[in-house]
Amino acid sequence: MKKLIFTFVFAGFLLYVSAQYNTELIDTTKRWSTADTYTAGGGIMYSFFNKFGDDTIINNQSYTKIYRAFDEFMTEWELQGFIRKVDQKYYLRNLANEVGLAYDFDVNIGDNLYIDNPFTFYPFEANVVDIDSVFIEPANQYRKRIKLLGPYPYPYYTEYWIEGMGSTAGLIHSGCIMSQLTGSAMFTLLCYYEDDELIYKNPNFPVCFYPIVGTPKPEKLESYFSLNPNPVTDASYLTIRYDKAKYIKIHIFNSLGEQVSENKIQAPGSLNINASDYSKGVYFYTVSKGNQVLFRDKFIIQ
Repeated sequence: MKKLIFTFVFAGFLLYVSAQYNTELIDTTKRWSTADTYTAGGGIMYSFFNKFGDDTIINNQSYTKIYRAFDEFMTEWELQGFIRKVDQKYYLRNLANEVGLAYDFDVNIGDNLYIDNPFTFYPFEANVVDIDSVFIEPANQYRKRIKLLGPYPYPYYTEYWIEGMGSTAGLIHSGCIMSQLTGSAMFTLLCYYEDDELIYKNPNFPVCFYPIVGTPKPEKLESYFSLNPNPVTDASYLTIRYDKAKYIKIHIFNSLGEQVSENKIQAPGSLNINASDYSKGVYFYTVSKGNQVLFRDKFIIQ
């Protein structure tokens, strides 16, 4: 039987609502198209799809696999991470085995929420500034929408979480809009599908997919960078084995997202991290070639 589709416009977003709209986020019939819209310095906007796979057990806990595809017809899927639901909270796990809170739909206006999504730039505290609903007429139901602000109280850092759909930054990049870093990726949800039908389309973009033009599929660069030992108790070295640039920039941020140092080194090369130069705690760093962020990770000063 053909689905009935209705359209609602709210806060600049276009939502096509199906009579069989599913409020459960984890559902193998759903697809998300997300764009990396950071184009400064000649960067090229591209998009990718996400979907859920089967369940698996990691450290005696049940997770659902998350897959990613870079082709428009979604024929080549690769494992990107895992998700786990506990009550109304959703925890994401990346392939480096880092786990953190990505969503919490059991919140109230005024609540502060600590988000440590491993797919986002750094942990931070977000504030729930508003909660409203979208009425789904065929199902005679409402869907919760949560408005959040992060460390920077500016309107363009506003992010929305929509029940059953996730974040306006895309499925796995919840918190990205609230925790932007200069020169880093900026993720935006383009479209959302259920049972191959369009449920949501971002009106700020004319299409639901942007191919990677003139460049190969994003290279897996983790093997080019390493920081050892980590945690840092005395001195550590960030080793750069990347040889496709003459110089590399390394930006280091504290847990509040404030930049504490910037270094430019020849590549390949290394950067000495001295514990005495930092207060104890967690720090995040990005490795960049020009305006392109190649790698990001964290280290701990003990």
